[in-house]
Amino acid sequence: MEENERERKHAEEEKDRERKHALEMEKTRAEQNLPDNTNNPSPTTHKWERLCPPYDESRDIAEYFLTFERLCNLHHIPDDHKMTLLVAKLTGSALDIFNDMPIDEASDYEKFKDLVLKQFQVTPETYRVKFRTL
Repeated sequence: MEENERERKHAEEEKDRERKHALEMEKTRAEQNLPDNTNNPSPTTHKWERLCPPYDESRDIAEYFLTFERLCNLHHIPDDHKMTLLVAKLTGSALDIFNDMPIDEASDYEKFKDLVLKQFQVTPETYRVKFRTL
């Protein structure tokens, strides 16, 4: 009888171990299926990439930045992903400016924007002249 008791207890312990193992495996599977938002762009990024046109040098760069920022806002693109997305859309002089930036500043959208506007000589006076010609 004592032996039956030991066998029953051993069987219960074995079932407990199996349950714990199954729970740990399920937890591991669940963790692997969760998206890692710290490294990946938001889910709408791929959709956004199709909506955002590439930069055309014949267009006003300030207007392009405005459109780009509005699209980022509408699609909830985090600030730390802006340069990654923007660089894929740059051409010509704007891309050259990006390539000439120091590597440690190349991911800073605001610095890039300021540098481009300065290089393209976009100033408040530019906006005044443009406004008066409308």
